[in-house]
Amino acid sequence: MEEMDTEFQQQAARSKKTKADAEKLAADGAEESKAAGESSTFTLARLLLTAELRRPLLIACHLQVIQQFSGINAVRSCFCFIFTRHHCC
Repeated sequence: MEEMDTEFQQQAARSKKTKADAEKLAADGAEESKAAGESSTFTLARLLLTAELRRPLLIACHLQVIQQFSGINAVRSCFCFIFTRHHCC
């Protein structure tokens, strides 16, 4: 029983440390962006007009369109129904 408590305490300490590290990184990033003079608002126009973000945006949009046309969402949502109806499960 004590082993379980100790293991739980160790796991809790690790998760607190991870959360604290993430919060510190977020605060550091916010400070850096303020120091660089970047505004905190991110608009669609800024996304489209930033050259280094345009290509990833287009790739993401194309992948979404391909996924919609492939019909994989319909198969995933009806998976259990399809296989139980044909007695495969």
